[in-house]
Parts: sequence; C-alpha cells; structure tokens
Amino acid sequence: GSAGRTAAATMMKAVMILGVVATAYAQTAPGTCFIAEQKDVAIGGCAKKTIRYGSCLSLDDAKAKLSEKIDSYKQTPPADDAACAKMINDMCTQYGGTADTTKCSKEFCSYLFRAYNGCTSDTQCTSPGETPQFLVCCGYLKSVADDLCKIDEKNVLAYVSDQRSKKQCSDLMCIARASSSASVSFIMLLVSAVLGLFMASRV
Repeated sequence: GSAGRTAAATMMKAVMILGVVATAYAQTAPGTCFIAEQKDVAIGGCAKKTIRYGSCLSLDDAKAKLSEKIDSYKQTPPADDAACAKMINDMCTQYGGTADTTKCSKEFCSYLFRAYNGCTSDTQCTSPGETPQFLVCCGYLKSVADDLCKIDEKNVLAYVSDQRSKKQCSDLMCIARASSSASVSFIMLLVSAVLGLFMASRV
C-alpha cells in the first residue's frame, strides 16, 4: 500500500544520503596528525604552561613549527601584572568597556597564548601536507569579554559581530577555548547533517 511505498522511498533516500557521506569520507580520509609539545614554557608574567603544535606533514615539521610559535609568543609578552593590566584595559576598550581585572590571569594568558596550535587529531588531516589553522570561536570571544571586562551586553555582541564579519572568529570548526583543541571535525558535521535528514524523513 501507500505506507509501504513511503517506507521504501524513505529507505532509498537514506541509502542515497549514506552513499554521499561514504563518498565524502573517502575523499577526505584522515591522515596522521603529528603532535609536538613543550612543557613549562615561561612567557612573560604568565604562569608556565604546555604548548603543543600539530602537523599533518611530519613530527619534524611539528617540532619546527612549535619552536616558531613559542618564539613568536616570547617576542612581546606582558612582563608582569602591570603590563597585563594595560593590555586587558586596551582590549576591553576595543569591546566598548573597561577592565575588570588587573592581573596576568589564567583566562587572559590563555587568550593571548594558545596551548594548542595546528591540528589536534588525525581526522583534521584531510589534505596531504596541509595543516589546518582554526580561528577561535566567536562565542569564546564573548566569554573573554564577560570574564575580563566591565561591559554592556550590546557592546559585546556588536564587537563579536564585527570580528565575525572580519573573519577573526568563527562559529564552526573553531577553537572553543584558547587552551583547548578544535571543537568539531568535518566528518562529524557530515554525519550529524545526514542523521538530521534521515530523522526528518521519518516524520
């Protein structure tokens, strides 16, 4: 009857969708993310931390890029709480507010100096020799403002919207916190989208 034909059509649609995912996965099959790390890195007035760099090319490349990243962090770091206080106030002024803290806090230092750089998992290495570089999440910028600044909500949202339009932050494939790894992977987005379509087809 019609119910049987509808069920068959739904099943065929699901098979076709899964076929698309399988093809996409085959075209973006993961390689290897080689991760180098250095512990107890001292950067200005910030507490020592572990810095990591992931490369889709090789471990030697990861080590070289890690060294470059640490060197770049050490070029002009805040030397002490007074220097951090000035930087925080300058940042909060950009947001449209004023500083709510005057120390080299964990939150501020994590914002300045990412603990994770490059790839963080094999699933992100989909193009041979190309290591992805993720922007911070736009939501993270808002949380930084909330943690470090005295500021009206509308000013925060306006600043984040401006950064989004300038591609200085992202809402997808981004760093949820400056001290964390990328929040999502491309293949997981595909699978989620397909499951959503499949469930919708059953309604």
